[in-house]
Parts: sequence; C-alpha cells; structure tokens
Amino acid sequence: MAGIYIHIPFCKQKCSYCDFFSVANMKQRDRVVHAIAKELFLRKDYLATKQIDTIYFGGGTPSLLNEADFSVLFHALQQSFDLSSAQEVTLEANPDDLCESYVQMLRNFPFNRLSIGLQTSNDNTLNLFKRRGCFRNSLDAIRIAKEAGYDNISLDLIYGWPGETIDDLNKDLNALIDLRPQHVSAYHLSYEENTSLYNKVKRGVLCPIDESMSVTMYHSIVEQLNEAGIQQYEISNFALPGYESKHNSSYWRSVPYLGVGPSAHSFNLTSRSWNPRDISSYVESMENNTTCISTEVLTPNEQYNDFVMTRLRTIRGIDLEELEKIHGKTLSDYCLSAAVPYLKRNVLIIENGCLRLTQEGVFVSDSIISDLLAVD
Repeated sequence: MAGIYIHIPFCKQKCSYCDFFSVANMKQRDRVVHAIAKELFLRKDYLATKQIDTIYFGGGTPSLLNEADFSVLFHALQQSFDLSSAQEVTLEANPDDLCESYVQMLRNFPFNRLSIGLQTSNDNTLNLFKRRGCFRNSLDAIRIAKEAGYDNISLDLIYGWPGETIDDLNKDLNALIDLRPQHVSAYHLSYEENTSLYNKVKRGVLCPIDESMSVTMYHSIVEQLNEAGIQQYEISNFALPGYESKHNSSYWRSVPYLGVGPSAHSFNLTSRSWNPRDISSYVESMENNTTCISTEVLTPNEQYNDFVMTRLRTIRGIDLEELEKIHGKTLSDYCLSAAVPYLKRNVLIIENGCLRLTQEGVFVSDSIISDLLAVD
C-alpha cells in the first residue's frame, strides 16, 4: 500500500487559528500546479510501489483550484503512478466554494470523498475564526454535494473556542448529526504561534476555556457521536462503519506516502523528507528539474517512536505482538515497562493484546507518549 498527499498552499484569507503553510493570494497558482506536476514525475520512484491506494488534496484550500488545474495534476498522477486500485481520493473543501457548477466539475475527476470545513454552526465564531461564509453556506454546500452523488462526506468540527459552553457544543453536535455525515473530525481549538488567535490570547484579548471544560466537551462529543452511530476510531476522528479515512489511517499504520507541494512531508518507513515552506524556492527548483527536499534518516529508536506515537492515537492502540515483531523484544519490553505507571492510573489499558489509551488518558496522551519514547 502507498498514498500520495498533495499540498495546495492557497487561501482566499488565512483562518485565525491555522498554522499550516499557505498564502492568501493566488498569483502563482499556475506555476505551483505545474511545479507539483513536475515533482510527481521527479519523485515517482520514491515509493517502493507504483500502485497508489489513496490520494489526498489538502492545504490551504484545494477547492480554489479549477478544472484546468485538476486536469494537470491528475494527468501527472496517471503518468507516474498506477491509480487503477485507488480506493479513496479526497478533496478538502471550503463550503463557500462548493456551488453546483463547481461540484459538478469535480465529478469529472476521480474524487470520491469530500472533507468539508464546517467547523461550527455559530456564525459569530466563524467570524472569530476568519472563516469565509456562514453556516448557511455549509448547509447549501453539503446539500449540493449529496445531490451530486457524493456519499462519502467528512465534516470538520472545532470545539473548545473562547467562551464556548456545553449548550453551544450541543447545538453544533445536533446540527452536525442532523447532516448525517459519514465521517467527522473533531479538533480542540489550539493556539499556534504566529496565528492571530495566539496573539489575541497573548495580549489577553481572548481567554482559552479551562481544561476541565475541555475534558467534559471531549467526553460529550465521543458519547453523542457514538450514540449516532458515528464511532470513534482515533483520538479526533469518528466514522460510520466502513467510512474510516483510508488515507489518514495509513499515517497511523505507518504506510509509506509521498507528499508533494510546498511544505509537504513524505515517509518511506526508514526516512522522512519535506519540501520548504516557501513557494518561490519550491517552484524554482521544480522548474529547474531539481528537488529541494530535506531528509532525515530514522534510527531504529526513531522508527519505534513513530510506531508508538501513531498507533497510540488510534482506538485499537499498539498491537504488542506487532510491536515486538517489527521493533524487537528490547524495545517492546521498554514500552511495557514505561507503561506500568500509566496502567496503574488507568489512563492506559491492555486489552485484546493491545496497549491503548483510556478515555481518561486522551487528555494526558502527550505526556504518556513522551514517556514511552526511546532516546538515542
């Protein structure tokens, strides 16, 4: 198995919470699209297989691309890889972009899954987030997508925003569940450096909600989505049975993937590589038929660390037999030894041969994972 991630670094405006690499103008769109097509060709041998199982267009805002852009990119994909068995091709989309003509255009391409940035039903909070459009736009976009035949739709939800109450969260959850999505990604608002929300908190203009409220909200999300049949399969991800994100799941199962576009990361089991967070240097290198990637070769301990970090995010957790088979008995024993204090606190549990987080462990998962890591 293998996947391809395509980073589209354009937005009409930057969301106030977002630190993903993007620029709020489209001036170099044509050059970037052709540079990504060139990178797909230049790095076609990066993966051990030409057979691609999943493709994910992320960003930024991939739904700002037009039909000609997608034609260039899918032609490049088909020229360098075997897409005949691709099970999932996802496009991240801003609801404001999904008018009827645009969605009909998407049907001309292999997209079979849409990930739509709903975020909240609260228009005031959407303004705080500097999101384009309003909740009405999201409702229209989802209706249009369904009418066009899309039956695999993921909706994003952000919770834990300043001033949010349990009633606010319940309104969002009720609205979301009524839309009957196949998949939900629920993320607690984080304040990343160099974002406008972070700067407002630093200046005391905004006050984050307290940790106890965050925990209460998380438990409420898990409970209500599970009751609606949208089952949790990863810390932040929920799906109807059979609709778990194949692409994102491959990250958590250490499946190799190629990332193309400015700032995109790649992984081939033994190393990680990444492109610069800069459009000009990225485009110029591709136009000169060279890559500008940085690479980190992973030590055995780092490979073990990746395994622990990704597996422990999932509901199944770390398969202890698989851990020992892949990384050896010494590291397996180390993991179990480091887990003992957390097992006693019931924030970790061993069940069906797997070491996993309990619900109480999710909000201290960073410290748990940190203590399970091996240092070179």
